Amino acid sequence: SVNKERHPVNKVVWTPEGRRLITGISSGEFTLWNGLTFNFETMLQAHNTAVRSMVWSNDEDWMVTGADDGEIKFWQSSMNNVKTFRAHTSAVRGLAFSPTSSKLASCSDDLTIKIWDFARCEQEGVLTDHLWDVKCIAWHPTKALLASGSKDNKVKIWDPRALEVIVNLHEHKNTVLEVLFNKNENWLLTASRDQSLKLFDLRTMKELQTFRGHSKEVTSAAWHPVHERMFCSGSSDGTILFWEVGKEKP
Repeated sequence: SVNKERHPVNKVVWTPEGRRLITGISSGEFTLWNGLTFNFETMLQAHNTAVRSMVWSNDEDWMVTGADDGEIKFWQSSMNNVKTFRAHTSAVRGLAFSPTSSKLASCSDDLTIKIWDFARCEQEGVLTDHLWDVKCIAWHPTKALLASGSKDNKVKIWDPRALEVIVNLHEHKNTVLEVLFNKNENWLLTASRDQSLKLFDLRTMKELQTFRGHSKEVTSAAWHPVHERMFCSGSSDGTILFWEVGKEKP
């Protein structure tokens, strides 16, 4: 690390072509690292408060970031800040683009999910069915479907056009920290503070499998980019586990 003061790193993203790694840290700064040599390149003050969410548009032209103060910023790949606006009254916990990148969804500790017209930067709707902080959000890779996870222990599937809940999945026993659609378009993976991950079939909206192996909260997960049945999970217990759908143990 190059910082004289050490700050927690809340988010890490690659630039789409893999040339740089960008970290979003609790001081509100970005640090940029060379993706080939892994040397420190530069640092910039991005937000006034801790960076909580970072996502690239599907067309790879824009990066969007959210912070503790409810602010969202749009960035060009040159790291030029084009737009800044107050989207929420509390921390922005998750951001997700629609398949065409024309819409942006944001979720927050203010209990809301908001849908934005990305080009016009205008709010199109608010989803207000969660009873507590909304911690994560994902947009289906091809369909008009949103998934969200909350401190109310619920996973919700939404129609972002009608601004309505399609189904409530109340299978977790603690805060849901990650929701991830599989690119096979039929599966939703969820991770929770209850130390488990769950797989849901979107065709039946039923649970297919529960994955138990962590001894503390499951904070993150990622589907394998090629093998659709494989994913990994990270936990506060300090471990990363690799799983295959259909197998009970990692």
